[in-house]
Parts: sequence; C-alpha cells; structure tokens
Amino acid sequence: VDGSYWIMAVAKVNEIVERQVAPAIESRHVGHISIFPLARIPILVHLGNVLGDKIATDFYQHHRDDPAGWRWRSEEPVQFELRRVQEGTNREKVALLLSLSGRIGIEVLPENIDAEFAVYEIAPVDREPGRSLMTTKESLHAFQRTYQGALRSIESEHGTKSKLHLFAAIPAPAAVICGRELLKDVSPQLYVYDRIGEGYELALTIN
Repeated sequence: VDGSYWIMAVAKVNEIVERQVAPAIESRHVGHISIFPLARIPILVHLGNVLGDKIATDFYQHHRDDPAGWRWRSEEPVQFELRRVQEGTNREKVALLLSLSGRIGIEVLPENIDAEFAVYEIAPVDREPGRSLMTTKESLHAFQRTYQGALRSIESEHGTKSKLHLFAAIPAPAAVICGRELLKDVSPQLYVYDRIGEGYELALTIN
C-alpha cells in the first residue's frame, strides 16, 4: 500500500459522504444509519471522522466464525482499561495502542516512536486480545466509553496541541468509532498507522 492508495481511498469516502450521506442527513430524509464496515483501519477511522456524531448510528461487526455473519451475540460483554506503558519526556508526543484483536508491543513500533513518547494502551480486562473478542454490542459500547475517556485524559495531560499516534489492532466498527469520537479543535491531531508485515507505517493524519 503506497501513498496514492490512501489519497484515492480518502477522496472516495469524502465524495460518497458529501454527495449522498450528508445531504440526506441535513434534509432529515435520513434519521438513522447502520454501518457494516469492511476496509483497512485508517480508512475506517477517516470514515468515522467524516460522518461525525450528528446522527443516530448502529455499528455491526462481521463475525468470521459465525454463519449469521453480522449479527451481535448474547454473551457476557468485555470491559476495557487504559494504562500507561511508557512515561515519555516530551509532553506533546503521545502514542495510543489499541490491543483488541491482538497485542501490540512497543518493540514493533516505528523508530520515530522513541523514549520521548508517552505511550498508552487500551486492552481488555481479564481477557486476552483476539479476533473473536468483540461479539456483543455492549462490548463495543464499553470500548467506546474507554476510548472517550482516553482522549479526554490525553487532552488534559498533554494538551490539545499534542500529536496522538494511533496503532490499532481492532475490529472494524471500533475503528469507525475512533474517528467519530474526535472533537474538532479539541481532540489532538491523530496520526493513524497501518500494519505492514511485522511493523507499522504512517497512513493518514486526521483532525
């Protein structure tokens, strides 16, 4: 995946939202949307940011091990927690690891994420990350609350001018939420990385 891919993908998302979705919402012809996301994580984060939170939205997760496909299950929801895994020395340099579908170790981060960075991680409570972790709508809402809290904590401690580098191993609907929860002129600028082989490369800058 090179830079031209991200440019074309972002342009396509913008075109569809601006020409079809936004006018329908503004004219109140549409009062609710359901999202069934399948795309690379940086594009889904961008989609969430472009759509925003002005309309009631339901999210669905495609379950690979379930013949029903997109239907949420009735299971005990997963809870999530935010923890700081590296202190850092520069207040404006921050990284956030989202270890839901798999664990992200500091050792796989790019060289530019050095000792100056404060590094935080959101991970499940008393559960190992895995691709089958997100099976209930309540689990998705629990992640959303934890992510909201993480953004507010980072804004408070590191300031709104900080640059937040996002490394995400997460289900598709959680990626959309990551962009949707950003507040214009309040949330830090988000640098979203894409997983390439055993490492990460910067894909998009959002907000």
